[in-house]
Amino acid sequence: MSKNISKDLFKGTAWYYARYRPGYPKIFFHYIAKEFNLDGNGRLLDLGCGTGQLAIPLSKYFQEIIAVDPEQEMLDEGKKAARKAKVKNVIWKKGSSQNLNAKMGKFHLVVMGHSFHWMDQKKTLATLYKMIEPGGGIVIASDLRSDTTWTSQNKWRKTAKEIIVKYLGEKRRAGKGYFRVSEKRFEDFIRESPFKKFKVYRQKQKNTWDLNGLLGYYHSMSFASNGLFGKNLAKFDKDFRKALLKSHPSGKFTETPDMEALIIKRGM
Repeated sequence: MSKNISKDLFKGTAWYYARYRPGYPKIFFHYIAKEFNLDGNGRLLDLGCGTGQLAIPLSKYFQEIIAVDPEQEMLDEGKKAARKAKVKNVIWKKGSSQNLNAKMGKFHLVVMGHSFHWMDQKKTLATLYKMIEPGGGIVIASDLRSDTTWTSQNKWRKTAKEIIVKYLGEKRRAGKGYFRVSEKRFEDFIRESPFKKFKVYRQKQKNTWDLNGLLGYYHSMSFASNGLFGKNLAKFDKDFRKALLKSHPSGKFTETPDMEALIIKRGM
């Protein structure tokens, strides 16, 4: 998935990302802490950290966290969120999976939230295997309906897609480029990697937005970022609000997706 990806994939989305992207349920963090025997020591790598949705809640379980993202805007929003949460043990670094190397040191855990599909999965797993301590591992968190805007039968999701397609075309955007679905599943890459084995964690969570929040949520996406609309941004926002309010006069938009995480452990 890393080939032919726009350099500015999430440019202009960070402000929206920090405010309108759903977080992860608390029970999920408790599960990770128990699964990997987290005790406040060791190091965590958050690869593709966004604005800190994983790094900040996990900060209490580690001595040091390295949060890496290719977008400086994401890192800046993450720093703001960390200050607000009084979290001081996260180091924010600009970079990507392509910058992984032994000089970064060893990690007990590596987490990736909604980011693994943008990487060279085979290469990333092979490199991380050498960087993770025995007994440690990887958590790849995602949303089973992460592509739901293009596939869902949910009424308001379908309406949102219609408005986006009207302005940007049928082919799903990914920043200045286009989204390409991988022919292989994450599970296939793991089985072919040095890790070999994994298990799946699932947890239902309820997400709710008002009209402004829903528009902000879509502007946090690489396929509907502000810059893609150019001079038509204000017109798009107006049409989006009008269509979604017609679809749901209550102005409340709710879904209950299954959050999924692949739990990968490195042998002793």
